[in-house]
Amino acid sequence: MRPYLLPVVLCLAGLLAPLTRAATAPVLIPPAAQAPLLRYQVTRIDSLRTVYLIYARRHDSLFKIVSDKQLVEPCTKITPGATYAFQLRSLLFTDLTPQEKAASLPGLVPFDTHHMGGLDYDGQGLIISLEGDSISDLYYAKNVRGLCFQP
Repeated sequence: MRPYLLPVVLCLAGLLAPLTRAATAPVLIPPAAQAPLLRYQVTRIDSLRTVYLIYARRHDSLFKIVSDKQLVEPCTKITPGATYAFQLRSLLFTDLTPQEKAASLPGLVPFDTHHMGGLDYDGQGLIISLEGDSISDLYYAKNVRGLCFQP
């Protein structure tokens, strides 16, 4: 290849790029079509003392959702294999508001209780662990109480 040919090709590509960008309009996805993107498939459910641990998958990501054990009526019971539109919030990266911390997670102590690889959920040694490289955060679902989904 001739040494002067590469700069010429790059120059032409730079000149044509704005033309191709202007010709393509942004693709808007309507909210109804976005719904499948926000759904999580429950893979398994575990129990640890006073909490349920709901393991869910969305695309290639895994999520560990913590829910206090409680009885709720009426109840749409969460089952493995089913998909749900969970409204997740991080427990480790403190995106819960003070009102959510007080009202929704009464057992959760301040966030200075991180342990290597997990979170002291209740301040009394209930350590909820992370799962190596597959789960790097713990979540709370705003629309889950116990094992009941509340759409």
